[in-house]
Amino acid sequence: MNKEIQKLLNSSKIEEIEKGLKLVRKKGKIQELPLVCNLLNNSQTESLEAQIIDLISNFKDKKGNEIIVQSISEIRKQKGNLRAILQACWQSQLDFRQHLALFTEIFIESDYNVSLEAFTIIENIWMDNEYENSHRELLIDSIKDNLGEMDEPKTILAKELILVLEG
Repeated sequence: MNKEIQKLLNSSKIEEIEKGLKLVRKKGKIQELPLVCNLLNNSQTESLEAQIIDLISNFKDKKGNEIIVQSISEIRKQKGNLRAILQACWQSQLDFRQHLALFTEIFIESDYNVSLEAFTIIENIWMDNEYENSHRELLIDSIKDNLGEMDEPKTILAKELILVLEG
């Protein structure tokens, strides 16, 4: 890991973090990706959050998806900014199809805004890939089983997701 990048990304000063993000964009390696993802939990401004999301979204190393999924797990445990990292997922070109069940679980458990981001990921995965009917039915049943626990706006969103999955 690049020590200069690590120092900048761990800074409490926005200017230094932004400088670190620029360095990651220029010469960063996959080792810096967890630090970048972790910044979403602590992003102090919308501008900084947007820069982080953009960097993650444009990450090209195919191994990045596993690091991002690990970061999602950490953010879930810490009750952090899940919406932002999910936004980076659906904007990226990385393959998250192996984690479709995780995104469905997040959709079910989360508030409307986070669920909307998870919906977009699921929809993108579903539109790009063919799945066995048994897998489809498990996802649909999981969502249907939880409809009673959702408020009205999220229930409407869940029914839309079911239509996507049935489509």
